[in-house]
Amino acid sequence: MPKLTDIMVEDVITIDASATIRKAVQRMNSHEIGCLIVLQDGKPTGIVTERDMMKRVLGAGRDWRAVEVGEVMSKPLLFMEPEREIEDAVQLMLKHQIKKLPIIENGCLVGLITLTDLTTFMRAYIEKPPKGMDRTIDVTEPKPPVKPPEKKEKGPHGCPQHFGYLTVRSQSVPIPRECLGCSKVLDCAMKIGEY
Repeated sequence: MPKLTDIMVEDVITIDASATIRKAVQRMNSHEIGCLIVLQDGKPTGIVTERDMMKRVLGAGRDWRAVEVGEVMSKPLLFMEPEREIEDAVQLMLKHQIKKLPIIENGCLVGLITLTDLTTFMRAYIEKPPKGMDRTIDVTEPKPPVKPPEKKEKGPHGCPQHFGYLTVRSQSVPIPRECLGCSKVLDCAMKIGEY
């Protein structure tokens, strides 16, 4: 499976946390990018995006010439290591609904992956997958836990009873569905109260 090093951008533009939003906007415009990785004491500590500026500065009526980047950056900084698989990055980005993911190794910023980078990779991957690999990448959320196995017990009228399970506030509660002995459908609503 391809690694993050295969698609990450290595020339990442950064800004110091004490810089003003005005300076951040100028830097983003000059490089035609939508985010900056924020450094504090030379270490990556956050990310500031166009959306952060719109919401936390302009939308809040603050003076963009005076507000510091460190005040409006998104933190804590979500990141991955360069040797992780692309699938891991996709899952993290989907889970946290982020479009940009810094790549950090031993505390140092070494790259950045954006949604655009992933889309470009996926298109090329679908059109011509690497030799020996299939075309599927699992980007789904982790599967929910499997239901407990169904069990048979004696029903209220002595027949073996089939129990199903209902999740109520994160707890599995047995619910009678039908009697296997006489095929009578039982009233589940009445039975829930008994447990």
